[in-house]
Amino acid sequence: MFSVAPLSYLSCFIGLFLYRYVRYVVNLVAFSCFRPIPLPEKPSLTSDDVTVILPSLEGRGMELEHTIESILQNEPKELILVTIQANLELAQKTIAKMPASQHDRLRCLSVPNPNKRRQMARAIPEVNTKIIVFADDDVSWPRQTLKWMLAPFENEKYGGVVTCQRLRRKEYPIFSQKRIWSFLGALYLERRNFDCAATTFMDGGVPCMSGRTVAYRTKILRDKNFTYEFTNEAWWFGKYRLNADDDNFITRWMVSHGWKTYMQYHPECEVQTILEDNPKYLKQCVRWSRSNWRSNLTSMFTERHIWSGQPYSAYAVHLTTLSPPAFIGDSTLVWLLWKAGQTWPEEQQHLAIYSLLVWMFISKFSKNLGHYIRYPSDTALLPVSIFFGWFHGLIKLYAMVTLDVDYSLRARDYNLKKQKLAILSQKARNRNEDEFAFGMLSANKAQAGKHGRVDTQANRLSHDAVKLLKTQDAGYLRTVAGRGRKEISKLEQDVVMTKASGNGRKVLFVEEDERLNGTKGRAEKRKKLSNEVAAAGNNQEEQEVTSLGTENIASVTGTTVYAIDIDSSSTKPTAPTSKKALAAQRDAMRDLRAARKRRKRLAELRVAKLEALKKRQREIMAAADELELQRAKMARTVGGVNKDGIKWKIRERKR
Repeated sequence: MFSVAPLSYLSCFIGLFLYRYVRYVVNLVAFSCFRPIPLPEKPSLTSDDVTVILPSLEGRGMELEHTIESILQNEPKELILVTIQANLELAQKTIAKMPASQHDRLRCLSVPNPNKRRQMARAIPEVNTKIIVFADDDVSWPRQTLKWMLAPFENEKYGGVVTCQRLRRKEYPIFSQKRIWSFLGALYLERRNFDCAATTFMDGGVPCMSGRTVAYRTKILRDKNFTYEFTNEAWWFGKYRLNADDDNFITRWMVSHGWKTYMQYHPECEVQTILEDNPKYLKQCVRWSRSNWRSNLTSMFTERHIWSGQPYSAYAVHLTTLSPPAFIGDSTLVWLLWKAGQTWPEEQQHLAIYSLLVWMFISKFSKNLGHYIRYPSDTALLPVSIFFGWFHGLIKLYAMVTLDVDYSLRARDYNLKKQKLAILSQKARNRNEDEFAFGMLSANKAQAGKHGRVDTQANRLSHDAVKLLKTQDAGYLRTVAGRGRKEISKLEQDVVMTKASGNGRKVLFVEEDERLNGTKGRAEKRKKLSNEVAAAGNNQEEQEVTSLGTENIASVTGTTVYAIDIDSSSTKPTAPTSKKALAAQRDAMRDLRAARKRRKRLAELRVAKLEALKKRQREIMAAADELELQRAKMARTVGGVNKDGIKWKIRERKR
């Protein structure tokens, strides 16, 4: 029978233990030694060199408004909100809610379909500053965030800067479901901050430049090659087009093009965000796991820049993707140690296993020590974090076998909401108009059956009360109808006057230099013009010049203007010969044509409005007649005499 010596078990145990925990010890030391880059005394970059791009799907909501307000406190030069075309109007309304003094800093753009990469690419060409900052629509910034993010850019070698992140905490009962989900999300961000700070200190590697808040040099993102690769990235030999993993792609682009990245871990640039506080958090974990699989495999086996540029990060971050799940790794270590200690004294074997278990517990606790210091009550949930760490192995395996699934959860949720709203809107359009509120039936009415055989006498209005209500409705309709008649009458007069506007006046321009020749010549011309006025008729086309106003034409041309009524059959005055008079006459005719177009358009609008008012008036009068008929029926006064002389009345059938 095949057997393995205890020494072989011990060797396997030591190898696996070192592989797993050398990384932990080095990260612990590196995190303790890490320091953010301090603010420079005389910075070359300020907030005026920053444009913030904010992709958002819905373009509205309290979280988005809070995000915009916190960003504007940092005074960037511009904030560009990018949403989808269907929600552009909502996004513009959100921008309009901001203080008026900030409106010149805000702008809205849109793309046809939900796609974060397309939204980012749409806004990048619009940027005119040296630095671009991407932010999610559910984050809040401290007031000094931009200053700390700009500090590393004083070194020209740095191309990207990311910040530390915390969960925006909400208070729930200690063992409530929402408290547990929020606790798990907070620990995820805490571990992420720990790993990013450690790898940044060791070799400058950042596992992922998280898109929650990240800054890049504009010249990097304006590269045409970057834009093409960013919007056309595919995975698994070009089989699957990626709309997700935008932050992972840019992180790899920084590494492959020789740009350094840095993480600013400081309370004054600590960005707060929100995560799901319900079972949807598991879906987020699945998406993050898929991103890690795709991005880390691409980094290690396709691009391979990390092996030479960031070797420690390759070991501490990327290789963990291929490591067995935590539950299998922990169980394997315990089993190997137990097998290796079978030849040891029993007490020594037990002591070794207990020591290993304590070490595992410390390693799982210490990464999140900062969270437990800030919130000591969460230590009661420590076992939950350990069990979830083991359960996360199953999530990791599930993500591995579903890598072809693109994580577009927001887009799917948006489309699902859209379908539900369409169904509800259709139901609302088909509702019974006699109902006071559609779908708001009480449980008693729903249980009463098809014919509603319940006692409703207590809630039924009296006959007189209904008659009073209908009388009030009739009075309101009469008031509206009277107001409508006045409006129609006035508009009809305007339309008639516009169509039947009579003949007018023709404007003649007297050359300025001739006017200055003397009073005699001027008097003769005025006399001649007066005679023409007395003998001339009117002309419709020339009246429109008068509508422009002779004073306006004179002020524009600088010439003297005489208004003359000239009949179309009368002799026209001699055409001016000077260039100045000709130019003035051409300007006047151009204004004449423009005024004619405006008058024609105004007439069309008035006619259309008149037709709409008449249609509304007919509907109101029909409603008033129907209401009068109902009132007459209630008063039992509807009737008449037929051809045979028999009197008749309308009565409602008794039920």
